[in-house]
Amino acid sequence: MTDDEIIAAQAREIIGLRGEMREMRNAMNRVVIQIVCVGGPLNDNKLHYTPQQLVIFKKIVDELEDL
Repeated sequence: MTDDEIIAAQAREIIGLRGEMREMRNAMNRVVIQIVCVGGPLNDNKLHYTPQQLVIFKKIVDELEDL
């Protein structure tokens, strides 16, 4: 492979990875919305989650928001 071919391959890979990252961030945002939205487990606990389950949901949200 020539340097130009290597650079082109790397550029294609970077573009693909940026797209994947954008999709992952969008998915993470949708997950957080599902967990924290009105009627969600961390809002009004409409579904009657146990305190232990709420702690797990909170840890998930914290992990996703740290990314």
